Amino acid sequence: MTEKRQNGSYANLAQPAQDPEASYVWGPATDRFLYNLPEKPWCSSDKRLKYHAIKDIAMQYIYVSTNFPLMKYFIFDLDYQDSMRAVIYKGLPPPTLTAVSRDSGHSHVFYELKKPMPNTKSSNTRASKESISLLKDLKWYYKELLNADRCITSPNQLVKNCLRDDFWHVSEWDEKYSLRDLVDAVPYALKQAKISIANENSGMQLFDFLHDYKERSFEETLVPYSRNCSLFENTRFYAYNLVAEGVPNEDLFRMVLRHLEIKNMFDIPKHFPVTVSIPELRGIAKSITKYVIENRSKIEMKSVNTGAMKFPSLKGTSMTKEAIKKEIANRRILSADRTNQIRRVNTRQKIIEATELHIKENLKLTVQSIANVSGVNRQNIYRNHNDLIRLIKQLNKPQNE
Repeated sequence: MTEKRQNGSYANLAQPAQDPEASYVWGPATDRFLYNLPEKPWCSSDKRLKYHAIKDIAMQYIYVSTNFPLMKYFIFDLDYQDSMRAVIYKGLPPPTLTAVSRDSGHSHVFYELKKPMPNTKSSNTRASKESISLLKDLKWYYKELLNADRCITSPNQLVKNCLRDDFWHVSEWDEKYSLRDLVDAVPYALKQAKISIANENSGMQLFDFLHDYKERSFEETLVPYSRNCSLFENTRFYAYNLVAEGVPNEDLFRMVLRHLEIKNMFDIPKHFPVTVSIPELRGIAKSITKYVIENRSKIEMKSVNTGAMKFPSLKGTSMTKEAIKKEIANRRILSADRTNQIRRVNTRQKIIEATELHIKENLKLTVQSIANVSGVNRQNIYRNHNDLIRLIKQLNKPQNE
């Protein structure tokens, strides 16, 4: 027990719960939770009424607020039983802290951030655009994967008080995460789903994509006489999907092994009396990873889409592996050039329409006003549209010159 827990009102919370089997020994992550509490957090016993109180008093309540003045935890509310199984099964990083209700089994999972983020307008600092974008994506990804009721990041929202282990079953994993760490753990297919759903022309619904993402069920690939063969058959399809989705070779072994561990933990016991040992799992993972890396070009060929560029299919060609790789790289460059050209044309059209509107309405023509109306960045206009700059200067010249 650390000195902090022994002093003042901290000591009584370090006592074990009434049930000896449910007692919990504080670790470093719980220590940091106590340290990270604001000096005067919100607190409550039933969520209906909440109060401001100093830390020594607030920490004795069942619920407290923790993300003030900086967001130090990324928290999800999982309102269903056996909620921790979802975290493990989806292959997400272990939460820094987990507080599970001893009555209902519902939980709050806490991911502690390596670098706290500003989350209030009154803060002296502002989060970067990249951090805000990552945070927005993370909320969407993790809520869908965990079927979370909500994501708690606001400074005045209440969370389960991890110091009250007499109400919650608290577990911890002494690890901090950056936003990038949490994003990298999200399956590639779900990232593609978000992009596809954002595209109005795709017509793809989230439920349909998540259903497609789920690899073949264990029952579909079950080999009744062999645990190892069952795992191999199920995992190889998962590995094919990873390659088709563009997962780099250096990440394949780690993701395949994690998939095998999950299947071995949850599906093998349903059909076999004994699970597969860790060395055997690593052997299966190495075998699958080696095969998909050696045959990566063949797997990628199946996922190449002719698309708007109308490229001829590479299936059945006599090209070598190196030639196919070069051809795919060239096609990507050409496709990117086409996309950039379309963007330039659309941007130009927006600027022309904004300029015509100014002239029609007899408004003062400035670069800033054009940027405001068109939605095009002012630096973009200065950098790429010199003819418009000359026109503005010409129109704004005094009459007597």
